[in-house]
Amino acid sequence: MVKVVADFEIENKESQEEKHYVYLFCSIDIVQSTYLKSINPRWAQLFNQFYDTSQKKLSEYELEFWKYVGDEVLFYKKLTSEDLNTFYSFPDKLFKSMHFIQKRLHEFFPETKMFLALKGTVWISKVLETNLNDLNNLETLNKNIRIKKSPKLTYSSYPQEFIDFLGPDIDLGFRISKKAIKNQLLVSAEFVEMQSITAQEPYNIPEAQAFLSHYRRIGNEQLKGIWHGRAYPIIMYRPDWKGDIFEYDEKNYKIQDLKDDVAPYLDRVFVSIGKKDEIGDYVSTIGETKRERTKVLKIESPVDVHLAAILFNDKGEVLLLKRGEKKSSPDKYDFGCTNLRNGQSIEDTLLEYYDFGDNCTLNLMKYEDTQKPIPIAVYEYEKTKGNIINGLLFTGKLTLDSSPSTFHEYENYQFFEQSKLQDINLFPDSIDNIKSAYKKIQI
Repeated sequence: MVKVVADFEIENKESQEEKHYVYLFCSIDIVQSTYLKSINPRWAQLFNQFYDTSQKKLSEYELEFWKYVGDEVLFYKKLTSEDLNTFYSFPDKLFKSMHFIQKRLHEFFPETKMFLALKGTVWISKVLETNLNDLNNLETLNKNIRIKKSPKLTYSSYPQEFIDFLGPDIDLGFRISKKAIKNQLLVSAEFVEMQSITAQEPYNIPEAQAFLSHYRRIGNEQLKGIWHGRAYPIIMYRPDWKGDIFEYDEKNYKIQDLKDDVAPYLDRVFVSIGKKDEIGDYVSTIGETKRERTKVLKIESPVDVHLAAILFNDKGEVLLLKRGEKKSSPDKYDFGCTNLRNGQSIEDTLLEYYDFGDNCTLNLMKYEDTQKPIPIAVYEYEKTKGNIINGLLFTGKLTLDSSPSTFHEYENYQFFEQSKLQDINLFPDSIDNIKSAYKKIQI
């Protein structure tokens, strides 16, 4: 009898043992949204487009939608051992996603190009996973918690679950985001310090070290409720620090404010405030966290649909891409090609694929009433394993300021005069399709 009670007490104690995980959080926010609502009669449609595009884009990086806070969209991801060698790249992915989303909004709502801009924030927190029943017996002082709640009343036959995060380190992200400015991404000091640790012994992740050069320190700020009132480093991330960083009328920060000593400076800061070991524990926790495998019911589609576009510049020259060594027929040129993914529109797929950076604008030929891209031809080809691939061809105009460079797995790309197409190694029917597309786009 005594032995049974002892076993129960041990088992009960183990079940109550607190288990923490490291979560990544990020937000994307519309700058001056109140002003936008006051002058743009289509602001509701714009916000809906912003929400939808943000969720579709960030889901590509396994970021889960958290919630909307006004004009801000929030996402999260539990970091596991599989992320230890790649987590440093999340600011880069978010920065590029933010600018992709902004460009999409400008394309749908061209009247907003002068003033609509986005800003973003990335931060991390060590989180205790719990449920509402645990809260009655849980000591929550200085803890960050995840809450799961199922509604008592629902009109859906599907199971529903709401997730929220609470705690001082969760609030940190919202404090930092108030310092963000348009077209820029702020990253928490804890995230950058964690990245710096993985660049050193015993981890020695070379990419983590390389990405540290993409951060700049723009000053220190006292943030309400953070670090007991001590100054908090404000850190900005950009893939490239060449050219114009800030808008010409930016008042808060200037180029001379930027400091590139981020990693050594943060080492000094975290030693000073006694949090160096705590951030090191973040890394250990990630390494010990195994990814939860969920079996997804996959419905195989009998059709693999490919999409391609024949694109022209203002001179009537056609864009052609030289196939790289990783592709079959590496000496040939084609128009590029991408897969239509489940749940994504044709237009979004094409705009995402033919994205050559900030200085390009793509206008696809569309139906006048529905504003959907118009297919101009179909094509098919047989892969090496005998599979038949079906494809749809579209057309449009592309403004491209950047010089020829690599693109996906292609060796290079450039515009060619139509009169010289006979000298280029193209696939069958390519010239006929180019001529047909050019006639249609001229109408």
